[in-house]
Amino acid sequence: MTRYRQIAQQNGAFWQLVMSGVFSYTEASAMDFDELYEAQAALQIYAPKEKPPKMPTPRRRRWRG
Repeated sequence: MTRYRQIAQQNGAFWQLVMSGVFSYTEASAMDFDELYEAQAALQIYAPKEKPPKMPTPRRRRWRG
């Protein structure tokens, strides 16, 4: 598993584009290195930033005495 993790890290620009959902595997595969890295940079610059998930407010228990 460590070997595949290293390969995925080496191909990080490719997998970032695919996993973002903006490009399909086929589209990213057809890109040369310049297109791949330009698309990755554009994704980092222009992709909408995700807001952190909103934590639910704790429910207060009523005292039943």
